[in-house]
Amino acid sequence: MIALSSLLAILGFHSSTRAQDSTYYEAPAFKVPAVAKVKVDKPSEKSDVNPHEDCSAFVITPSLAQEFFRHARTVSEHRRMHELDWSACHAEGRLNFVDGQSGSWMIARYGVGALTLSNGRLKGKTMFLHCAKCEEWNR
Repeated sequence: MIALSSLLAILGFHSSTRAQDSTYYEAPAFKVPAVAKVKVDKPSEKSDVNPHEDCSAFVITPSLAQEFFRHARTVSEHRRMHELDWSACHAEGRLNFVDGQSGSWMIARYGVGALTLSNGRLKGKTMFLHCAKCEEWNR
């Protein structure tokens, strides 16, 4: 089994934190703002990390993406890598928040995701997210 960090690296989402950093164990202080507009570029993708996983039932629509960001909370790198389930099934897109920030996102099955901000004070920063309410989507 390959770690979620490898999957995210394959998808182009890189973390700037490392295990030796004190921030590795702490979620960033970032509250996901309200979404103004969401665009789904790839509603259902499958990485080659787990070729046997069936992703046919996993499809993220704009309304599901909005739901994810409404309930998602930031998680630490440690939690993302060692405590949360991961999947080869994922969707990708872009969004704009009501506060003017924008970014690109990845949402994977089991309620795990990543958000890389394109502007604002955290420009270029990738936050890892978890939506506990979304864990059961297409399980």
